[in-house]
Amino acid sequence: MLKVLRILVFMLFLVVLASFYGITYRQSIISHMSLFPAGYIFNAFNPKPFTTQANGTIYVLSTKPSLSSSETFTENIARTEKTSLGTNNTSSVTSGSISSTPINPSDILEGGDSIIFLETSDRMQLPSLVLCAIESAAHVYKDRPVVYFMKGLNDTNSKVTAMEYFPMLSSFNNVYFFPLRMDNIFKDTPLLSWYQKVNQDKEPHWVHISADGCRLALLWKHGGIYMDTDMISIRTIPHQNFLAAQASKFSSNGVFGFSSHHNFTWQSMNNFVKHYNAKIWGHQGPHLFTRVLKELCDLPQFQGLEDITCRNITFLNPQRFYPISYPSWKKYYQVWNSLPTFNDSYALHLWNYMNRNIKVNMVPGSNTLVEQLYKQHCPSTYAAIITNQTAPF
Repeated sequence: MLKVLRILVFMLFLVVLASFYGITYRQSIISHMSLFPAGYIFNAFNPKPFTTQANGTIYVLSTKPSLSSSETFTENIARTEKTSLGTNNTSSVTSGSISSTPINPSDILEGGDSIIFLETSDRMQLPSLVLCAIESAAHVYKDRPVVYFMKGLNDTNSKVTAMEYFPMLSSFNNVYFFPLRMDNIFKDTPLLSWYQKVNQDKEPHWVHISADGCRLALLWKHGGIYMDTDMISIRTIPHQNFLAAQASKFSSNGVFGFSSHHNFTWQSMNNFVKHYNAKIWGHQGPHLFTRVLKELCDLPQFQGLEDITCRNITFLNPQRFYPISYPSWKKYYQVWNSLPTFNDSYALHLWNYMNRNIKVNMVPGSNTLVEQLYKQHCPSTYAAIITNQTAPF
């Protein structure tokens, strides 16, 4: 009996000791989490702190403690603490069990389900509509990476993370910003020879034409969905290989999706180079997609809300993204007596190119359709406008 009692007392002691150790361990983790510098951002797809170095590369600090050794964890915390207190020596970061590993865009895009946006100008102060496009996509596609390639992320300003430019997006764990490097994007595609020969200074629409090329190359290599930055997402697109009709027998290239190495994107890149004409607006964009699609199928007229199938490509009805056509684009900036439901749409294209000179903007309190869209689909961006954290249009 005495022996049994001793065993019970010993077991009780072990339970109390384990409980005390667990509490102390958790408190240690919480207290040391505050030691990570403010520049670090955590991401749900790769939950490690990362920061942008002077060379424009985003690095992850990955801790690799031995699971069987509490001493290794303590040593890691000590090294992290030393680094966060101002030791900016790369060798100290990479020494021991903390390694500095660059985040390659390919690592994020390799799943083939990313939502991709592009900025081929050098601007870093983004209009609110761009931020709304990114935020709305992050809401709708919660379990998918939302990736924004920016040409303006270069060696000069990449010492701070892109999130510091756009704090309204900092709460989204699935949003990524990467420098846009066209030579790397066009590598191993038919577009590389064109890019190496073209005189960018003499191209009247270079920002748009280069974006036309980049979106094709990225989806050929990685797959996913490309969207223009004036498109507000409202629900998920239930198709993998699709084009968006702007009208009957005419495709847009403002939103499209394909699996990697799809024949359509390869044919489009070849057609891009073979029939290149920078003087005609949209020749490398919507007109290109329409040319290639018509080579594959004889497209019928849309009769209602139906979509059209062309081989293994779904040609989506204009209502899916363009329920308000471009001649009527100002309706987005008007007050409606009864708000449309857009029940047949996946996203809304706001035709920002039509607004490039007039620059009608979303005004808080105006009760316009665009204000209602901001409130519902990009509330963080809307709040930032109210507090003057972003450009209005």
